[in-house]
Amino acid sequence: MKHNDIEVTTIKITSGAVVNKILTCTNVDGTSTWQYNVGGIPLVVATGTVDAILADYTPDVALSNLTMVAFVAIGANATTTPTFSPDGLTAHTITKDGGQALLVGDIVGAGYVCILEYNLANTRWELLNPANNFTNNLKVPPAIGGTTPNAGTFTSLTLSGLGGAITLPDAGKITLNTTLSTDHTATGEIESLTAGENLVFGDNCYLKSDGKYWKANAGSSTTMPGIRIAIASITANAAGLFLKNGLIRDDSWNWSVLGGYIYQSTTSGALTQSSPTATASED
Repeated sequence: MKHNDIEVTTIKITSGAVVNKILTCTNVDGTSTWQYNVGGIPLVVATGTVDAILADYTPDVALSNLTMVAFVAIGANATTTPTFSPDGLTAHTITKDGGQALLVGDIVGAGYVCILEYNLANTRWELLNPANNFTNNLKVPPAIGGTTPNAGTFTSLTLSGLGGAITLPDAGKITLNTTLSTDHTATGEIESLTAGENLVFGDNCYLKSDGKYWKANAGSSTTMPGIRIAIASITANAAGLFLKNGLIRDDSWNWSVLGGYIYQSTTSGALTQSSPTATASED
């Protein structure tokens, strides 16, 4: 284009020292045609649909390995396998991270500028700026404990991968369910230990010299004190669950004094609110 005998072929639009846009003039059939960012990554507004994306570049794209183009999206991708077809060429799937499927919304939405690179060997377009990249997919695990624990229900928690320890912060806490809604349930510190004889739920047990847990009995010092309560039926010499510290519910217990003392009975394994009168022997 000439004005007063001065030929203008390039216009640079700058912001301070930074060149934001380059317009280049070409002549087509005697008319002036201005192209945006010639020599850089061609950029146009996409057409088609959000998952079958079309684009019309000037000049047309030559589909060769590592060809880079960009388009302004018309909406977020709704599937994990959107396709892209520039200048009427065969549509190929858009992937990311070396051929991984996109996540829904990797193309964020209308107005999002997508930068693509063509992979000739695998006939696919790589999205170089997905919204959900590897870094964004890394999530910090929720804290355990704290004054306001994260929402969630855990039926079990295995600590082998955590070094076998839980460290609570200042004011951290472990809260037990103080209202057991089901008979024959318990909550608290529960251990897997070996029974020395057949046990049933609620049997109070002492630790015998053989390393196994037997029914406690207030009639002898050798069968006292009771330090664990069986919270399941356990056969002799088998491992089972015992409550060390916490809460337990057994509807067959009918304590006469609410909040009163509970004693080991002279009936093996049983508990009572009557103070035992038997004289313990030193067997």
